[in-house]
Amino acid sequence: MFSGESEMRNRLMGRGEKRIFCGRTIGVRAMCLALAAMLALTAAASDDSSGLPMLPSGLPVVSTASAGRDMIAIDAMGSLFASHDRGRNWKAVERQWQGRAKKVRLTGTASPFAPPAFRAKKSARAGAALAVFELVNDANAVWTSADGVKWAAE
Repeated sequence: MFSGESEMRNRLMGRGEKRIFCGRTIGVRAMCLALAAMLALTAAASDDSSGLPMLPSGLPVVSTASAGRDMIAIDAMGSLFASHDRGRNWKAVERQWQGRAKKVRLTGTASPFAPPAFRAKKSARAGAALAVFELVNDANAVWTSADGVKWAAE
């Protein structure tokens, strides 16, 4: 059950009024069908054979990147999550970028000309070897991070 599912179900049951869902006005029956489809996608995404991490949101993963023990992942709603133990535990990352996160990737390494604090912090992370994460939003703007938690516009 994803966060807010029971609240949504309680709000929908017993009402014949129209609701807004994904930018469209639809009836309760259509809303329930849409919710069921979302739950089915979530169940499919939680199948361990997929090799994708299960995120706290319960939504399917659309993009992941990892370096050593550090992993980041974006769910289907564009929320970003970070793990520093190879995906065993995940924490939501506060949005520091504009737009909707669409893709994450690992770039080479931090430049030798990067600020010393940036290089020192990353070199201290086990196995990360100065890796730099990139996040791309829906406008193709890029943000970078040394740890997957603190982001800066490129």
